[in-house]
Amino acid sequence: EDGETDVITTNLNSPLQSESLAFMDENNNPGIGKWLEKNGLGLPMGIQQQSGFCEYPLYTIFISAL
Repeated sequence: EDGETDVITTNLNSPLQSESLAFMDENNNPGIGKWLEKNGLGLPMGIQQQSGFCEYPLYTIFISAL
């Protein structure tokens, strides 16, 4: 292990974010939302938030930190 951790979410300082709601960083992790859906780990909420030139989809996450 190299000690690096991949981050799949982005903090947009939105009141919508919580322990179970997160904006997915599709810009740096293309397809991460579909992967979460396919593996039963999250579902899109149908909300996008823009930051700079990128839009980030909000997902309900079905896992918690260990």
